[in-house]
Order: sequence, then C-alpha cells, then structure tokens
Amino acid sequence: MKVYYKGNFFVEFRDGTKHKIIYPDLKLAGTLVGKRTLQFRGILTVTDEKNDLISYIQLDPDQRGFFKKLTSKKQTNPDYFK
Repeated sequence: MKVYYKGNFFVEFRDGTKHKIIYPDLKLAGTLVGKRTLQFRGILTVTDEKNDLISYIQLDPDQRGFFKKLTSKKQTNPDYFK
C-alpha cells in the first residue's frame, strides 16, 4: 500500500525561520502477511524561502521492484539517506 501526503507541512523556529517540508511516498507493507513495515521512499524536500535554501534528501536510495529483489542485493541499510 502506498500513502501520499496532500498539502504542505511547515516547521517554524523561534527566530521566525519557517521551513516547508514535502514528504515522499510512504510504503506500508505486511498488513496481511509478514512483518509490518512503514517506510518513506523517494525524495524529502526541505525549503527555507527566507534564506533561499533548499535541500533534497533521498530516502531508501536502493529501492527495488519485486523482481530486482529476487536477483540483486540491497547496497545500503534501510535507514540510510543521501
């Protein structure tokens, strides 16, 4: 199951700096059979418009489809990001 966030999420600091966060897709697995897992997959974007800064954080960079899981090994830990 994939979950998509709608709308914007903001974090505001005491100094008035406001960061806009755009979440990637959320994957929910194991609801019927197997271990239940919840993982963000894709690019998390954090924007600081006041200071004209933006960052992209790639979550689960090795994500693979069903058939790739059968033929290749995962290169990084599940909590790795770049």
